[in-house]
Amino acid sequence: MPEAPINLNLARVVHRLMTHPRGWHIDEMQRELDIAQRTYRKYREVLQSQFEPLHREDGTSRIREVKEADGRYLRLVGPSILLQETGILARFAGLYLARQMLSFFDGTDVARVFNDLISDIRHRVDDQDLAEHLLRNVDRLFYYVPHAPKDYARHGSVIRLLIECLVYPHQIELDYDPANGARKVTVIEPLTLMSYRSGLYVIARDTQSGVEKTYAVDRIQSARKLGRFEYPGEDEYRPSNRHASAFGIFASAASNHPIRVQLIFRNEKWLHRDLLEREWHHSQHFEVLPDGRLLMTFTVNTLVEVRPWVLGYGDNVEIVNPPPHSNLWLSTDP
Repeated sequence: MPEAPINLNLARVVHRLMTHPRGWHIDEMQRELDIAQRTYRKYREVLQSQFEPLHREDGTSRIREVKEADGRYLRLVGPSILLQETGILARFAGLYLARQMLSFFDGTDVARVFNDLISDIRHRVDDQDLAEHLLRNVDRLFYYVPHAPKDYARHGSVIRLLIECLVYPHQIELDYDPANGARKVTVIEPLTLMSYRSGLYVIARDTQSGVEKTYAVDRIQSARKLGRFEYPGEDEYRPSNRHASAFGIFASAASNHPIRVQLIFRNEKWLHRDLLEREWHHSQHFEVLPDGRLLMTFTVNTLVEVRPWVLGYGDNVEIVNPPPHSNLWLSTDP
């Protein structure tokens, strides 16, 4: 089969570069256009030297061949970035740390968006020595330790549908297998996609009961888009209000009865610092007792996430209220 006319292939290359932020993988380009390596180099040279609409103000081309972990790409990069630009390194660090914090998105469209943004900044840095330093060492320069991350590589299609049904409000039919209870099919109105402790959750309104519930994305067996719904106004729904009575993300849907929690922690400097330096709950109050121990008080409506947190301190904490043998500590209903 003869090669397509050069102008047609060049038009395809330009269209691909302008519509795909990551560019075109060179091996894939050669296969799709059925061209040899020397022909690809000819195309690249023609576009970089003669295609003025994609030139910078100084006359240099924005079309660049870049190396990624999975191979070489031909990419359309933005204007050059100078180190003197305010906040550029902080912007890069912030993006990369956010990418690591959301590492459980690996294999999904969200991860690809982050990779494209980070790669675009890296390859636009005017100082190429710095660019090479970032390329070699970024995983060591910025590092995040995740909290037992879940694996969402197999859930890309579900995440994609959830995002679509949030942006263009659509009801969703879920086949859901909860941690407690029987697997069932339910219809929801998605309200918020939420990240918590390296896991992904959806706050949604159950259309049958009208109750807002939290669903773990990895427990969704399948999802199907249904009809449109009207997304609630701010006075009707805020995710922060939903979790005001929770210690974490799970609030009890069965009870609004407040539970006053009182804990006494040993007189240890490191322990007091760990507790006082963080906001565990918006209602928390600390009081140093005469013997140096620390009394912590807060109010929630379920102990489902308080219990494992308290147990993590072992003998360093004493439970005052609710009494240690209270059935409230045994409840698993979030």
